[in-house]
Amino acid sequence: MTQAFFRRFLIAALFATGLSACAAPSPSASLSSSSTETTMTKPDSPLRNTYWKLVTLNGKPVTAADQQREAHIVFSSADNRISGSSGCNRMIGGFEDNADQLTFKGLGGTRMACQHGMELESQFLQTLQKVARYRINGEHMDLLDAQGAIVAGFDAVALQ
Repeated sequence: MTQAFFRRFLIAALFATGLSACAAPSPSASLSSSSTETTMTKPDSPLRNTYWKLVTLNGKPVTAADQQREAHIVFSSADNRISGSSGCNRMIGGFEDNADQLTFKGLGGTRMACQHGMELESQFLQTLQKVARYRINGEHMDLLDAQGAIVAGFDAVALQ
């Protein structure tokens, strides 16, 4: 008889524990979880296979000219190649990265003439040649020159 009683008690305890786990959270629990969510920072976006939109160049904000592509870079996850847009033209090239070091090589692209944005494109391509390092913080990446100055800033854009 004690074995049957023990078995029933154990089943009842497990059942009660399961029900309490399914219960709605208390208002204080939901408040603490929402305040935790607001203080959490987003993880760093990966260098590779992320669409990096150019937002600053040599300390100045960048905006795309009307009816032109925004300047951006995508670092391939399969090899050390980049693709993107320099604002007016599409660009391709190679890169080397090691820890936080980054260099671009063999940059090229199409040669369309655009009514607006050619100056930005020229500055962007020249700036990429000066890059020595990169730093990613959340969804933002800065490219730095050999002296550690930020020469370009990018924001990660979710591809849909």
